[in-house]
Amino acid sequence: ATVGWLGGPWSRAQAPAAAPPADTAIQTRCLGVAVVREVVETDAQSYKPFGMDVGTRLSLAFRTDGPAALVCFDAAASRLDSFSDDLGTNLLALSHRLQSPGFVPYACGTLGAGNQAYVEILGGTAPTARATRVLARGTAVFRVGSRKEQAVSPVTQLKVGETFLLGDRFQFPVTRVEKGGLGSKSAKVSLSFTGDSYQIASARFLDGNGAALDARAAGWRRDGRGDAARSEFNFIFDPVPAECAIEIVFWADMKAVALPFSVESGIGG
Repeated sequence: ATVGWLGGPWSRAQAPAAAPPADTAIQTRCLGVAVVREVVETDAQSYKPFGMDVGTRLSLAFRTDGPAALVCFDAAASRLDSFSDDLGTNLLALSHRLQSPGFVPYACGTLGAGNQAYVEILGGTAPTARATRVLARGTAVFRVGSRKEQAVSPVTQLKVGETFLLGDRFQFPVTRVEKGGLGSKSAKVSLSFTGDSYQIASARFLDGNGAALDARAAGWRRDGRGDAARSEFNFIFDPVPAECAIEIVFWADMKAVALPFSVESGIGG
C-alpha cells in the first residue's frame, strides 16, 4: 500500500520565496475567531476555556484552484506583520503562558488534490471589550508543486547497512530493523534521508515482482535545516521481507512562493 511520506507537512524555505505565478493564485478566507479572556487557576488544577490559554486565535484557509498544489506551509519563512483588534490592541503581546505567538499550521493538501491549507494565527492577548473585529496582515510562504515524478530503487536487502538508491537524488540507508516479539513476523524498519524531505509526496515498498508490500508509516523525526537536514522515517512491515524495493513519488518542480495577505473577521461572525 502507498503511505503518506511523513516528512512533515511544514517546511523551511531554502531560497527566497517568489510571488505566486499567474497559474498559482492562492485565495485566503477566515474560518473563525476564538477568544479566551481568563484561565481559572487554583492550587489543585486549572481550567482553560476551549483548551486555550488567554489570547486570540484566528483560523485561516488557503486554497488554490490552479494546477499547482499547496505542498506545505513554511511557518519559519512566513512573516506576521500585525495582529490586532479594530481599536488598535496588539494581540501578539505575550502573556505569562504564551511565549511564542504567531503561526500554527494544521494541515496542508488534505482535501481535494492537495490544494488547501489551514493555518491559525495565535496571539497572547484578548481583544478589548468594545472591539468588534480582529485584523491580521503578513506574508504566508508555501511550497507549491504541479508536476510529480516517480523513482524506484533496485531490490535491496532490508537490513542495517544497506541503502536504497534512487539515482543521485534520493538515497535511503537502513538504520534500524527491530523484529517483533516471539512468534511475530513483523518488524519496525527505520530509513534515514539527508536533504529536503518535503519534496517526497508518498512512498511504497515493492517485492521482487513489483507487488506492493504490507507496510505502514509509524512516525518520523527531523533534525537540522535545509539540504543538510537529516530525517528518519519508521515503517512497520508485517511480515517483514528479506529484501524489497522502494518506490517514491516526488514533486519535481517544488518551489517556495510568498503570498501577502490582509484579512479581518468579526468577533461575532
